[in-house]
Formats: sequence, structure tokens, C-alpha cells
Amino acid sequence: MAPASLVFAWLLLTTRMVTSAVYMGPEEEELNETVICTNDHIEVVIPSVFFLNKIPPVYVWDLHLNDPECRGTEVGDHYVFSIRTNLSDCGTIMIPDETHIMFINTIHNNYSDIITRNYINITFVCRYPINYMVQQPNGENMIRVDVR
Repeated sequence: MAPASLVFAWLLLTTRMVTSAVYMGPEEEELNETVICTNDHIEVVIPSVFFLNKIPPVYVWDLHLNDPECRGTEVGDHYVFSIRTNLSDCGTIMIPDETHIMFINTIHNNYSDIITRNYINITFVCRYPINYMVQQPNGENMIRVDVR
């Protein structure tokens, strides 16, 4: 039997290409994130006000991806989390199915012995087709690429 988190990820992705999830109480504002998925990087951009309006505020240095060494940066009024070298870096989980490969990671806040009400757990996913056609601009030399 598949782990519940794996089943949840599969169900979530069967209807969406890119998604994210965060626990928010009924009185909290919307996350309003942007997830960018390209062939060589994944980037998540979240308005910093989402974190700074919490009590106590959550700063960019309080946050990391699955790998605690992978941290975000503050760019203007946004917190930006990037995976640029290899899509499976930073603790990214790769899950293939028959037609797609999904790359899943999560933004967490730092572990602390101090109990706060701000538990950050923002999961984001990029989903790519396993095979696709590559063709030169002039229409010659079409090849099929399988990514496995």
C-alpha cells in the first residue's frame, strides 16, 4: 500500500500541473504564490507580507526547503526559493508515473524548542511529461526524447 503522502500528491497532481499547499487558519490571508517550472530550474515566489504579518513575523532566514541548507532569499517584497542546479537537489522528491515525472519539495520553518503558532509547511510541485518531441526550427531532424 502506498504511503498516504504519496497518494495525496498523486491525487493533487492529476488535475493540476503546478500547485502548492499551506495550512492557514480561517482568518489568515491567501498565500498568493507563483511557482515557475522550467526545464532547468524550479522557483517559488511568495509575497513577504504573507510571512511578515504573522505574529511573531516569519523572516526569510527562518525558512528552508526539505534540505535545511537550501534557503530562500528576499528579493524586493518577495521571498524566493530556487532549485537551479539539479531539479532533484534540496531534498526534492521525484515521483514518476506512466506519463509524467513530478518534483515535490516543501518550504518549512526552522525547528525550534520555542513553541510558536507559526507552523510553515508549503508544498510545491512541478510536473513534467516523460516523453516529448524535439524538432529543429526548420522542421528537420525530429526526435523523440524519453526522460526516465
